[in-house]
Amino acid sequence: MIRVTTNEAGPHPIVGIAGRLKAEHVGELEERCSQSAVSLVFDLTDLQGADAAALCWLRGRIERGDSIVGASPYVKLLLDRACKKAGECENLDR
Repeated sequence: MIRVTTNEAGPHPIVGIAGRLKAEHVGELEERCSQSAVSLVFDLTDLQGADAAALCWLRGRIERGDSIVGASPYVKLLLDRACKKAGECENLDR
């Protein structure tokens, strides 16, 4: 289960993601995030982990100009390793 919060008070909306992010959550998150006209900041302070598809989605968002804050060393390592293998990210738009 995940909890997603949004704070639009600053120049870049902050999307907080808490829990364990899975592929099944990506569609809803992308729908919510695609409505923003500016780059987003993903607050991963309370993210406990994520599966490969969710990591690829997050990595894709970063590559398109969004940023992350609050990621634990474990989550940073997962993101660094995400999508390194060919064909691993079939749901990532490139």
